Amino acid sequence: GYNKRILNEKKLANLFSKSNIYIRINSIETLEKIINCSRFKSQFETQTSTGIYSPQIRAKIENQLFNYSIQNFEMTKRPIYGYIHDHDDAYSEKDSAANHYGPIVCKLKQNVNNRSTFTFGDSFAITLNNSNYFTDINQNHINHLQFNNNQNN
Repeated sequence: GYNKRILNEKKLANLFSKSNIYIRINSIETLEKIINCSRFKSQFETQTSTGIYSPQIRAKIENQLFNYSIQNFEMTKRPIYGYIHDHDDAYSEKDSAANHYGPIVCKLKQNVNNRSTFTFGDSFAITLNNSNYFTDINQNHINHLQFNNNQNN
């Protein structure tokens, strides 16, 4: 009940406080492009993805998570997706679920946490299954919790 939720929120706050955000990329060429333009780009701009390339589904997910317009949202303002890791060996981790996004690991500056949102699991999959569980990384509480109607949580 309530006490379990408070305990879980404290565990999340502790995890987020010692976590870094990383983005994996798939090639030196992609890294060079990122360096040359001084920012990461979304699949809406590059028209590529090392995951599932589906701008229509991604736009629907961003509408569900952030209330972004499905059709008329500026491409340069779309979210960039990465993952959190609570220790610095994210570079050498061989069995990470994020490995399929590429072998090059970029660690983001800590101040990026202030404008980041965390989802449990893959945001692509959980949103399509209508099972969202996300929070701002530096919040000490859960902003949004929604489970499938058929779950007993």
